Amino acid sequence: MLNNQVSPSSLFVAMILSVPVISSGAIYEWDFQDPSYVPGEPVSGTGIDTGGMTLGNEAIIVDGSTTPPDIFGGDGNQSTYFHFEFTSGATPILQFNIPGYDPGSPLTKGSVSFDIQLETAGYMRGAIEVDLGTMFTAGSTGRAASLAALQFNYSNSGSSPVGQVNYFENTTSGGSISSSAYTLNSGSATNVEISWDVETGSYSVFLDDNLIITSDFTVDTVTGVNAIRFSSVNGPSDIGFFIDNIQAIPEPGAAGIFIALVGGLAVLGLRRRNRR
Repeated sequence: MLNNQVSPSSLFVAMILSVPVISSGAIYEWDFQDPSYVPGEPVSGTGIDTGGMTLGNEAIIVDGSTTPPDIFGGDGNQSTYFHFEFTSGATPILQFNIPGYDPGSPLTKGSVSFDIQLETAGYMRGAIEVDLGTMFTAGSTGRAASLAALQFNYSNSGSSPVGQVNYFENTTSGGSISSSAYTLNSGSATNVEISWDVETGSYSVFLDDNLIITSDFTVDTVTGVNAIRFSSVNGPSDIGFFIDNIQAIPEPGAAGIFIALVGGLAVLGLRRRNRR
């Protein structure tokens, strides 16, 4: 006689197969290692948009043989060098648009990470800005369309140390920026991670896996992130930095569901064996 009863373990298998699992890995990564990234040439590729690259401003691919050379090291490594020439009169912008997301349908919960290292700063005012939000092209609004906006101090002309991390909380006014007590590593690469959650309206900043800032959104009406933007804050100083390994990472909530289901299946299997 055939047994048509569905076992609990089979039910769990069916449930697992029906759950859309989101990988805990990156949605997309720009590590600049693909042969299409040519050392010494302007950076371009999937999701990459630039603006204001004129009269000395540039964002180029660098390796061990270029000027300047890639500072992240490693055999055959490539990264991007960003330079703002203050006499250019233009603000250079390097924007990374996350494939599969747009301003009308952004990523509402997740994180972005990247490695960054500053060149030696001049004795004048300047800063590097990083914006996360619902941005179109590199020529569209940046900070005013961001849920997270940061600046890294690039000046040793004042009391703030070079590399100090400052952030915008409930404001886009440069005069109302909040200062943190943390700085990028001097003379070496720092990993920066920025996570956000639209439900809570807050974002957090980590340096080398250490939580340094938790803040309300820069603009509370922004509904998520589809782009990561690097730019300079105009000042009478050249600005240069290197970036590498830019990742957009989804919130792994569905992955957690998958793990719970697998755990439940394992428990059921153990109970069935124990009853034999």
